[in-house]
Amino acid sequence: MSVPISLTVNGKAIPASKIELLVKQEVAQGKQPDSPQLRDAVKRNLVVREVLIQEADKQGFGTRPEVKAALENAIWDLEAQRDGISLSKLIGGVQESIACGVSLGIQPSIAELLNVIDRELAAGYQRIKLKVKPGWDLEVLKRVRERWYAAGRILDGTQGGRLVGACRDQGGARQ
Repeated sequence: MSVPISLTVNGKAIPASKIELLVKQEVAQGKQPDSPQLRDAVKRNLVVREVLIQEADKQGFGTRPEVKAALENAIWDLEAQRDGISLSKLIGGVQESIACGVSLGIQPSIAELLNVIDRELAAGYQRIKLKVKPGWDLEVLKRVRERWYAAGRILDGTQGGRLVGACRDQGGARQ
C-alpha cells in the first residue's frame, strides 16, 4: 500500500498524513479553523523544515541525531516567535511555568556553599542540585537540610563515594 504524497521537496516526499496531523493540531489548539490558508501555511512550514534538514545533510551535519534535533528545536522556536506565543503553547503544553533549578559545584567551604544557595534561591530558583564527593557529603547535606528543608534538592554523586545509603539516613534528599 502506498502512502499518499502531498508535497515533494527536492525529490523527498512529504506524506499527506503529516500535513493532516499538523492541521489537526493547529485546529485542536484553537488557533484557527481548518481552511485552505491554514493548509498552505502548514505546507510552507514543512517545506522550510525539509529544506533546512536537506541542507544540513548536504553539509554533512544531518547524519548526527543531535544536529537534527537542534534544527527541529530551532524551527519550533522560530514558529513560536512568529506566532507570538510561547514554545510550550505551540507544542501543546498546559502549564504556565515550571520549577527551575540550578546545579552547584563543590565550594571552598560549607559557609560559601550556603551563601551561594541563598543567592540562587533569592534569584528565583526552586530546586538545588548539589555535587557531592567523599568528605563533601553528609555534613554538607545536613547543613543544607537544616536551613532549607522545603527546597527541592537533587544530589549528583558523579564524584563517587558512599552517598547512596547515606541519603536515606539523612532523609529527604533525592538521588
